[in-house]
Amino acid sequence: MSMVRSILLIAYMLCVSAEADYLTVAKSELSEGTLSGIRMAHQVCKVAKNDPDYNSDTREFRFVDALSRLGVFFVEDNGKDVNSILELAGLYGMEVSGNDFDYLSISYPKNNRQSYKIPDTAPDAEELEQLCSSWIKPELDGVIAELDSIQSPESDKFSIIFTTDETGLENDLRAGYGEVLLVKGAVKILLGFFEQPAYNFDIQNLDAIIQNIANESFSAAQLLEPNPDFLTLLSTLEEPDKGKNIQFQNKTYMIEGLDYLLQAIDYIKNDEYDRPGVDRFVFIAEEDFEIVEFYEDKISEVRDSLTNDNIAEIQISEGKEYALQNSPDGGTSLLQGSSLKVELTQIEDFYDGSLKLLYKDAGEQQQKTYQIEGGTIFADYVDLYFEGGYFTFFIDQSKENITEGYLNDWQEAIEITGITGSLAGSFAGEQITFDMNPAYGSQRFPEPVSPRDFLPEFNKWNRPAAYTVGSGMDNDPTLGGILPNFTHKDWLSAFDNLQPSGRVNIYPADPWQIYKNWDGSAEISYWLDEQLVFKDATGEVPDEEINADISELYLAYEGSTLHGCLIIEGMQEVEDIYYDQECSYEIIFSPSAYYPETKGAVKIVLDGTEYSYEKYDWYGYWESDLNREVDIYYRDKGIYFTLMDSSDFPTLPPITGKYVTVNSLSGDEWNYEYIDYNPTQLIAGTMGKMQGTVASSTIPESRFFVQAYTNKAEPEDSVVDFAVIQGAGDFELELPMGFDGYIKAYSSIFAFENPFEVGSELKCESVIEFKQWKDNLSCGIINVEYPEIIKPGETRSFEDVNGASGCIIALDLLAGEQYSLDFSSPEMLDIGIYEPDARTYNYYYSNNFSFVPSYSGRYFIEVSEDYYSQELSQFDFSVTLTSEYQPPAADIANDKGIGAQDGYVNELDMLAFSDIWLISANKNSWAGFADFSEDRFVNLKDFARLALFWYTYAAE
Repeated sequence: MSMVRSILLIAYMLCVSAEADYLTVAKSELSEGTLSGIRMAHQVCKVAKNDPDYNSDTREFRFVDALSRLGVFFVEDNGKDVNSILELAGLYGMEVSGNDFDYLSISYPKNNRQSYKIPDTAPDAEELEQLCSSWIKPELDGVIAELDSIQSPESDKFSIIFTTDETGLENDLRAGYGEVLLVKGAVKILLGFFEQPAYNFDIQNLDAIIQNIANESFSAAQLLEPNPDFLTLLSTLEEPDKGKNIQFQNKTYMIEGLDYLLQAIDYIKNDEYDRPGVDRFVFIAEEDFEIVEFYEDKISEVRDSLTNDNIAEIQISEGKEYALQNSPDGGTSLLQGSSLKVELTQIEDFYDGSLKLLYKDAGEQQQKTYQIEGGTIFADYVDLYFEGGYFTFFIDQSKENITEGYLNDWQEAIEITGITGSLAGSFAGEQITFDMNPAYGSQRFPEPVSPRDFLPEFNKWNRPAAYTVGSGMDNDPTLGGILPNFTHKDWLSAFDNLQPSGRVNIYPADPWQIYKNWDGSAEISYWLDEQLVFKDATGEVPDEEINADISELYLAYEGSTLHGCLIIEGMQEVEDIYYDQECSYEIIFSPSAYYPETKGAVKIVLDGTEYSYEKYDWYGYWESDLNREVDIYYRDKGIYFTLMDSSDFPTLPPITGKYVTVNSLSGDEWNYEYIDYNPTQLIAGTMGKMQGTVASSTIPESRFFVQAYTNKAEPEDSVVDFAVIQGAGDFELELPMGFDGYIKAYSSIFAFENPFEVGSELKCESVIEFKQWKDNLSCGIINVEYPEIIKPGETRSFEDVNGASGCIIALDLLAGEQYSLDFSSPEMLDIGIYEPDARTYNYYYSNNFSFVPSYSGRYFIEVSEDYYSQELSQFDFSVTLTSEYQPPAADIANDKGIGAQDGYVNELDMLAFSDIWLISANKNSWAGFADFSEDRFVNLKDFARLALFWYTYAAE
């Protein structure tokens, strides 16, 4: 809505005193579906309340006024004080474009690397809290007060009509007291949402943590240890129980909000208003009562739990397991000797489940399952490998019989119509038990629990340790009573099959354990407790037709031979399940805690056709090691195996210091799928310390990241350990004994401007090869320097270090000039050119090409070769300019200081200029010609005017 229209509309309202006009216009504006409509409706209501000739004290007007106030609470934008969520977002640089709700767009400030940039106007946490307390609560309280003033006695029920002229709809629209209660409930819950935070969210080292996350060098300890109060209840010297009191208030808001919501549902269900040509804002049809009451009961249970300080028990699924039989009069024959059985789960009118067709073939009972879903008509396409089927039927009103059933099984070439049957079965359901009173505080729980106490213990790779959820409450899996029936086993499943972590040793086998066969092979028939490497923490795999549930793994060695045993849960006949069901088992030892399949990993494979030992190669494939032979045998307890080395110099497999993963798979020759997947955080064998030093003469104050990895092609997928140091200095890593890989130290070329900066692909980095063959080794000094700056006409030689991501070259170039870049290399190179501040990225796969810069300034060239090449890449690089390079006269500084040029004029030059100017110009004797503000002093006021002029005309 334009400003002219707004002025004219308000002027019109001031001139017209008819009582209906204000309300009519306000309703019309609210119905527009635009930002300006909401704002104008609020302005109209304000004018009406100030009009002495207008009675604004009616229920209808107060309802519309409350809606408009709630609307502008979100969308007001008058350029004055912050009084809306939209204006609050504006302090953080967020801008909403458009007017119609259907076509709104949001923009936000970005830096040159397209990351969100927090503007200087953004309030900090304390200022944000003050803003919220100064207007959010008073404004929402005002809306509540207006709605509270609307009464609806039985003899005079509240009702307001939005006409078709006001809304543009086909029918009039009516709101009643139910809608008043709905809005009150929503506002009460909003009050709790916008209440001051009850917990401490202060993070002292946020910028550093974001950098660590962006560089895959983050561990939970970096967040939690320096911030012991993070996620705890707020407490200050002035108000020790601040967080506790806020939670009590939030609980009140939640109870009141849910109470209003329940009252609204009850009122709307029983509202008998019915007038031709008038629709209701919220209407519950009689056939939907059952569904609404289902959710109404759940809301009521939560409300009552908070009000009465007891545990909530919510039935989230209610239904029966049905047995579906043929009709008693013979009905339709399916297959000879067959019957239909259906298992359904029911939530009121919604069902899902499976229909099973049972029949006998050659004396054995066979079964097919058809998935079914929908409302009263069940239908589904059934994929039976290369065949399929289709089944539909109706359930009658009583939900006890089916009619008009139709089955088409393409695989069996069966088509049946007219299927009828009866439904009868036993109740089946699922219930959730929880209690939010420990979180809010109550008579039973006078001290609300803190989220910090919920956390488990984390290892360096941010994996929770099993059985440590609720570590701040003595490992209480119920989280202080919030989940009363939860156990640690439930959390193991919730964390996606969480498995043990820590160190496990591989012990030698005692001679008496080993049984020698006539052919010279050896077996272990009895295992010792200390030889247990892995025990499944999560228990049995549920409802699997094929039992491939791994329970335990034992390992021991005899010389260069590794013995092992996989215990299969509940397995009685290992031979049958092992061969006939096409099960496969794999034991992986990986240097990476994140990625079982990476370079340096080894795998023992046990299946019905192949027993192999494999290594993960350079190219991302498992490759068999023919020097190692796997023998397999089985007993009633599980699958036993021995791994032997037949080479001239036999050794144990390289499993020391690697993470253990134990899996079972099932399928056919075309497709295997995991049945029991157990990626543990267990490290087998011993580890060793290694020390080193990062040195830098050009960027010594930078933040350096150090990573040890094994895969040159994919370093991020094979990180074994990492360290972060602020400034050049010493670091320490813990590596597996026998580690053979790379140590990389690097720093980002572009500084992080704010916590939302995700980093840069460009890194100053240096890589060395390293082998850990004993404890407390030193890798020496790793030098990390700012990229070498090459000027036009110069030629430099470079060597791409084996294992690094490439090398970086810096060029100071002028916009619009043509440059010839020459890389004299026998190999084709991948060339990436980053424009100043990484505005854009251009890619080339050529050793010689011309380049015309779009901007003047410092360009970074990233040069890399084929990762899989085993040769070191050496090349000479030169750049030629068609005309002599002349930096701008105002280019007097770069990020290294004054007196150095970087090819363009920006804030660095202004800062350098200000230093020189203030030192030489801040003297009263200069007032005659440097006093631009004419106050007889030369100071920052004059510099500000000079700098504005200078930067406007000197910068490109």
